[in-house]
Amino acid sequence: LRAVKDDNVRTRSAAVRVLAAKWPDQTTRELLVQCIVQGSNAETRGAACSALGKMHSEFGHILPTRDLDGIGPYLDPLKPISRKHIEKAAAQVGIRPDDIDAQVATLSAHMGWDVRVGAKKKAVKKSSSAKPVRERHN
Repeated sequence: LRAVKDDNVRTRSAAVRVLAAKWPDQTTRELLVQCIVQGSNAETRGAACSALGKMHSEFGHILPTRDLDGIGPYLDPLKPISRKHIEKAAAQVGIRPDDIDAQVATLSAHMGWDVRVGAKKKAVKKSSSAKPVRERHN
């Protein structure tokens, strides 16, 4: 049973990566964000995070991976990413130490949450900022 569950997780993770590679548009971005904040397991959430990050940069692609290689195992994007891990990822893709904070800021803006803190449902930007209008009955 565990092998079947592991296969399902790998299949979902692969599907997320293919979707992002084939259709890197706003609709796909919104779907990836939804997978990140609502995904049932860390592996699928991490694969979605890596795919969304890849739309930003190689840094964004490798940052959510444990081994900084762009493939699983993934870090859980709902949890904070350590400064040490961020610095290792930056060094691997050639980001100078003085430029790390700026790169993290642009990646965080792209993702919709501060990647140092982790995605939280309330922290992720909604695709529509308009709130439903309530009718007033007098």
